[in-house]
Parts: sequence; structure tokens; C-alpha cells
Amino acid sequence: MHKKLLNKVMLVTILLFVCLILGTSTNVFARGEGGGGLTLSGPPLVGTLTLDMVSSVCEDTDAFGNCTLYTVSVSANFSGCCADCFEACKNSCNIRAKGVPLTLHLSSPDLSTLTKDIMEGTIMKNQAPKGCYSQTGGETIILQDVITFRLTDIDNDGQMELVAKVIFLYLI
Repeated sequence: MHKKLLNKVMLVTILLFVCLILGTSTNVFARGEGGGGLTLSGPPLVGTLTLDMVSSVCEDTDAFGNCTLYTVSVSANFSGCCADCFEACKNSCNIRAKGVPLTLHLSSPDLSTLTKDIMEGTIMKNQAPKGCYSQTGGETIILQDVITFRLTDIDNDGQMELVAKVIFLYLI
């Protein structure tokens, strides 16, 4: 019972944080400064993002042949809520995306050099859920904010995974 109450308090806290972020950042993009004529739009998707490394390839080397840039392929899993329609939308807190392929450019062949700054701005094309922004879903979303960030070995396989509380917005 106490854990459910704590989860509800955390969710309300995150939603208040979302409102604060939207109030300060959406206006910048509404003026067309989002780049490429695209703008950010809500409702925000708030939840947990997990990244599992799939593979990495060296893309650039220094004068001594040491790799300085890796293209790291990851599998992204998201579980969360469409933040503006908890009451109005059926299953608004049952948004799930599994195995979405993403590519990151890092200075290591694994996730050990991944940071919040690298993650923020990550675009997931055609991955928006149904019934949040539109009935059909499939819009492009962008990782607007990383609230918490933790690299950990979730499944005890010796490989680090990322677990982060995040906010996605629509890139329209």
C-alpha cells in the first residue's frame, strides 16, 4: 500500500516537472528555433527508457590506429504515460515500446561513455503510441529531458544497460 502511494507521489512530481519544462522550453521551439522548421508539441510522454546494447562498430581512428568514435546500436524499451490524459484516455499509462532500434555515437564501444547530454535530443522516428497525440500514432518523438539516469547491469550479463526516467515530446 505504501509503495503505491509513493509511486503516485513520484508520478505527480514528474508531471509537475513536465509542466515546468514545457512552460519554459516549448515557447523557444514555437518560434521556429527547433531547427528544420519542425516544432515540439505535446502531450509529453513520461516514463522509463531502458537501452540494451546490441553491437558497436569503430567509425574513426586516431593517428595511432586507436578507435575514437564508435557507432553503437542499442535496443530501446519504453514504458510510460501520455501525461495530459490520465483520466480521458483509456490505457494512457500503459504505453509500451519494445525493441526500438537506435544508433548512438560514443567514444567507447559500450554504453560506459553515454551521458544525459548525449541522450537528450535523440529522435525516434515513427514510434509515437496510438491515442496520445493522434488516434493512429506513429509520429516522430524526441527525447526532451532525462530526469534520472543510471547505467547498471540489469540482467547480470556483465554488460551495462541504461535505465532513465525521461520525457519525450512530439516533433511535428
